[in-house]
Amino acid sequence: MRRSSIMHLPMALATQQSWLPMGLTPGCMPYVSHLLCKFHHSDRNTVKIAFLFWQLWKARNAVVFRQDRFCPLRTLLRAKREFVEWEFRSRLDVDSSSQGRSTHRTVSSFFVRWRAPPMGSVKLNFDGSFQHSSAAGGFIIRGWGGNLVKAGAAHYGDATILVAEARALRDGVRAVVEAGFKKVVIEGDNALVVQALKGRCKVPWQIEGLLRDVSYYITQLEHVSIFHIFREANVAADWLAKAGHSFSTPKIWCHPPSPAFQDILSADVMGRSLERRAA
Repeated sequence: MRRSSIMHLPMALATQQSWLPMGLTPGCMPYVSHLLCKFHHSDRNTVKIAFLFWQLWKARNAVVFRQDRFCPLRTLLRAKREFVEWEFRSRLDVDSSSQGRSTHRTVSSFFVRWRAPPMGSVKLNFDGSFQHSSAAGGFIIRGWGGNLVKAGAAHYGDATILVAEARALRDGVRAVVEAGFKKVVIEGDNALVVQALKGRCKVPWQIEGLLRDVSYYITQLEHVSIFHIFREANVAADWLAKAGHSFSTPKIWCHPPSPAFQDILSADVMGRSLERRAA
């Protein structure tokens, strides 16, 4: 991989996607150098370029020292996520300052966000919902670029939230297998279901059969990672689970079912961080 390619391709993508001004290419490096020499955090384009250069440097090192394959889109996405998180935290600091509070964050809160799976894998997020004495669930499968592969939602009727979570997990893992994927990262915000699946606690009798089904599907996969996450990193699955209450039959989508859901996916890809306060 030539150094010019590592520099040119992500910057070309950034201008094509209107993330950076048109005409900003390696051929105008004196202009870029001028911006960086006069760096100030109030200039959004300068900050974007700084984040992009940082990701380019990391990508270059990965190619040279680990023989990784260079992916311009992945490099740009990482720069975008870092920029969005920086901008979000900067706004929080400004808001805190304007209200007379310290700009230093306390140890009682931290930021949480959804993260894309490694290249070559998909990520499955699942969630359950309980409203008005009835349960529903949803799952979403996304690729390493944050692209929607498949999403599902269903109304489960008279069931507990624990059963709803386990059913959403079962439906999601089955969809992964049926789609032909072999490597998957599984995330859910119900600690009991996740720990039971990993064999770290006794499986509640109510979901024994469902977790047996999940384990059967998992045997058909080559590599599986299972994690408990906070609900702030599970927004898309939460939306689907709540939407499931309105359906009489299970629903499956390969495209975003609504503009609101598309907004959630876009925010996840861009690296939106949500504040979580420690208990």
